Amino acid sequence: MRRGLSVALCTSITLGCTTSVHHGCCIHRLCEAPVGPSSTNTNLAVAPAVGGAAPRSTSTACSSPLFWFELDRLPPQLQREFDVDANQRALRHLWRPTRAGTDTDGASAAPFNLPVTPSSVHPVVWRCTHCQSQWSARPSDRTNPQLADAHRCPRCYGGQRLPSGSLDTPAAPDAGAQPGPSSRPSTAATGVGFLCDAYPLLAAQWDPLRNQLLQNQVLQSVTEVHTSSASKVWWRCPLCSSSWLESVSSRVSRYSLAVQCHSTHSKPSLSSTGTTPGNDPDRPTGELVLLCPSCERRGASSSSAMNPASPRRWLADDALLLGEALLRPHQDPQRVSLTSETMLQWRCRSCQFEYAATVANRFLRHERCPQCSGRTKSVHNLLVVQRPDVVREVSKHISRTRLRYITIHDDVELPFVCRTCYAPYRMTARARCAVPRGVPACSKCFLTSSQVLTEAQQQHQHGGAKALSARARRRVRQRALQLSRSHRHRERLAATVNELSHHDNALKD
Repeated sequence: MRRGLSVALCTSITLGCTTSVHHGCCIHRLCEAPVGPSSTNTNLAVAPAVGGAAPRSTSTACSSPLFWFELDRLPPQLQREFDVDANQRALRHLWRPTRAGTDTDGASAAPFNLPVTPSSVHPVVWRCTHCQSQWSARPSDRTNPQLADAHRCPRCYGGQRLPSGSLDTPAAPDAGAQPGPSSRPSTAATGVGFLCDAYPLLAAQWDPLRNQLLQNQVLQSVTEVHTSSASKVWWRCPLCSSSWLESVSSRVSRYSLAVQCHSTHSKPSLSSTGTTPGNDPDRPTGELVLLCPSCERRGASSSSAMNPASPRRWLADDALLLGEALLRPHQDPQRVSLTSETMLQWRCRSCQFEYAATVANRFLRHERCPQCSGRTKSVHNLLVVQRPDVVREVSKHISRTRLRYITIHDDVELPFVCRTCYAPYRMTARARCAVPRGVPACSKCFLTSSQVLTEAQQQHQHGGAKALSARARRRVRQRALQLSRSHRHRERLAATVNELSHHDNALKD
């Protein structure tokens, strides 16, 4: 009798799949055929992380599909990379046969419609269209331009580097075999390259202090980022040591355009000069290094690279130093040498602080403004004056007298206690001041507030509002506070507050 029931169930499942195909639902293709462009989106349910390349299984071909993934709102590339079979197997534990698995007459029930949107925050399984490897990532991370580069295929966009001239392109792996190390695609096959390999001069301008902050959402290091990445990262100017925010692809395109223009203008006609490329006396010897946009706007762009025929010798040849120098009436910039030990007065273009320094120290030793570098303490760089919100979170066992002499540019490490969730953390004064005002520095509070704020912003956008009101922002802060304290027991939270208050009062100056 059991054998007869199993035959009847197989017959009903086959008829149900045939009926679905007849009505254009294409549910049967989700379980039998390979993943195509029309069935590539992902689910909102949690899928386990999958590493490596797993063979495509057809075990679901004999059973009816349980879920129908709606992938119309995802980009076409993500629809092609979505692994329907793996997500069907990962979500099979959510199926309840006694309630919704079968109808009263024994026939298979219609599959559940699971929409997958760019705001989905549950991990799902993806399959690379080049190497057929699988990995797990959230759709919200893959559609976010700031985080998409870190959640692409780990085999195609990460790992070992192949020579730039390698023409080995991996063959299509067999559907039933795992690809070995020899089938790893090269950077040339994927059309991208590593920034540190292709443009080492740009990689040297990477700002490690700001890019390692969680609040800036830079998930890749300088050795892992690609030239085609759309992530906005922080760069540090080699001339003025100022930081600015710019995407990697924009930085690479500007550098390539500058190199092309520089090579066009720096190569004279060989027929008119009668010289060979190796004996060209006017050919610049130094490499082109782009500076920050502020320095380029002031005329200090290194596109006019140092030329042996016309080197910079006088103060008038350096636009940056000439703009900061406070010359007296009898001092001529055409006669002040850049290597002289003449003491001049300078005015910083950032903080308007006036100081004295020699021309050689400014030009040869790259001496910066003492107030901007933290060597001179004033009301414009003291921590207690510029960032009182940071001083409020410093642990109370740190002497208040010591805090009066710490500047926002110091690299001294301080212990902090989050006044929202009471979680301790340690950061340097420079890194803590790099976090903007109003943004939580505590990692737990930052992640909770970011999630709540994103959800509230999406709700307001769907409702037609353009910006959050003050009342909505207060609700967001209250909800973030509740979520940050929800995992703590009430008694434990009260004990923590009592202990912090006791230490603050006992160690107060």
